[in-house]
Amino acid sequence: MQNLVNLVSLKINSDIKEELLQKLWNNVHATRKETDCFQFEVSISNENPNEYILYEVYKNKEALEFHRTQSYFIEYLNFIEKLNAKVTRTFKQYTILDQTD
Repeated sequence: MQNLVNLVSLKINSDIKEELLQKLWNNVHATRKETDCFQFEVSISNENPNEYILYEVYKNKEALEFHRTQSYFIEYLNFIEKLNAKVTRTFKQYTILDQTD
C-alpha cells in the first residue's frame, strides 16, 4: 500500500492569525477522526511565526478526495480563499516509499 502525503505551506499576515488558526484547528481535529487519515500535523517556522507547514498522511488518493468533500475542510478552504492576499498557500503531494515496494 502506498500512502499519500499532502504537504501544505501557509504564509499568513499576522492580523488574521488568530482567526485562521481557529479555522485550521477545527479542520485538523475533525480530519484526524477520518478513518483513512493516518496523520495530520501542524508545524510553525522557527524563523517566522506566520509560516506553517501542514503534514497530512492519507491511506490513498481516494481518502484525500473524501477529506476534501467534508464540511469542516470546505469551511476552512473558503475562509482561506476569501483572504486572498493575506494568505499564501502552496501544496504538493508525495507518495511514501517503502523498501518492500
